[in-house]
Amino acid sequence: MTGSTKPRGPYAGSARRREEILGAAWDVFATQGFRGGSLREISQRLGYSQSGVIHHFGSKENLLLEVLEYRDSINAPDQVAGRGLGFLVHLRQVVRRNAETPGAVQLFVTMGAEAVDPQHPAHQYFVQRYRTTLHNCSTAFATAQLDGDLDRKFEPVGAARQLIAFLDGIQVQWLLTPDLDMTHAYDQYVREFCALYAVRGRTPAGSPIDR
Repeated sequence: MTGSTKPRGPYAGSARRREEILGAAWDVFATQGFRGGSLREISQRLGYSQSGVIHHFGSKENLLLEVLEYRDSINAPDQVAGRGLGFLVHLRQVVRRNAETPGAVQLFVTMGAEAVDPQHPAHQYFVQRYRTTLHNCSTAFATAQLDGDLDRKFEPVGAARQLIAFLDGIQVQWLLTPDLDMTHAYDQYVREFCALYAVRGRTPAGSPIDR
């Protein structure tokens, strides 16, 4: 029988406070952006001092980056989900999860828009994030092509850019018109994508998209 791996004593309290601060920062940044959201408001929501928040993260910039990286870690595909057309199934799960967490979507849309400014603290984070997303998506498409699931004339990088543009755009539309069903819109996109490029027009096996 193995012992518990959960932090105890002061370490447990510190980890819990970090999670609480991340949650409050998420809400503030999502609604007010990085420049509009203040450490004062984050600390007041929790009844902490601003110095207490800084103690755990070092700076407002570091806090923002940890909030963004935490969300990315939730949505990262595993080796199976990230392979071939299975990547489309993984993305569908991400879309469904996003539809249940509007604050998360608003955070990324707001921060992404602000971060086009090279002086923004999250600029390099978003530059690298898009590079990584493009690489993961185009690699999955290239693998599907090698597996014989996509037409040989298919261009993985261009199609990956189109899919990313669709996902970014549908999120903005959803924030402005919450009655939009993002999952349904995504399914329609994938069906049309597969009708154009997939061998025999098939969609990812075992996916709700296939029904």
